[in-house]
Amino acid sequence: QTMLFGGLKSIVHNQNRQAPDLKLFEFGNCYRKSENGYEQKTHLAIWMTGADRSENWSETAKPVSFYTLKGAVVALLKKLGIHKNPKTESLQNDLLADGYTLKIANKPIVQLGWVKADLAKSFGVKSSVFYAEFDWDEVIALSIMNKIQFQPLPKTQFVRRDFSLLLDRSVRFDQIQSIA
Repeated sequence: QTMLFGGLKSIVHNQNRQAPDLKLFEFGNCYRKSENGYEQKTHLAIWMTGADRSENWSETAKPVSFYTLKGAVVALLKKLGIHKNPKTESLQNDLLADGYTLKIANKPIVQLGWVKADLAKSFGVKSSVFYAEFDWDEVIALSIMNKIQFQPLPKTQFVRRDFSLLLDRSVRFDQIQSIA
């Protein structure tokens, strides 16, 4: 019913191999029993843990936070053009300690929050894990509402070069113009 557990296994696998700073995603199917039998939905899951970026000489890395995950979720929704008028609801979930559900057009699109510490510890995860799970079928259904914006391709290509000609002084401009 959720893709969370497979991602936690991957996080532990990587942390045990000296790779603690992770940003993972996965597309997959989730199954749920309903009144009509079983229901299959495509989901996109995102996990973040460790540092938000690699350290370099000019800046130090900060730990990933809930807002790092929220920024990635909002950026994805903007790219898909379905970010208008989102509503948030408090998340009641046995797997996430805190977070919220993001609804667009009154449909739940994504649940995001941080994984409960005891659940992460039971998998052997050594740091906080932030998790988002999209109902990808709903995202695709809502993306149909998005109007695609485009511009026609130019008929001629843009040229940055300038042409120079070396001519004899006796050649007049009207001669060049008539040849061209």
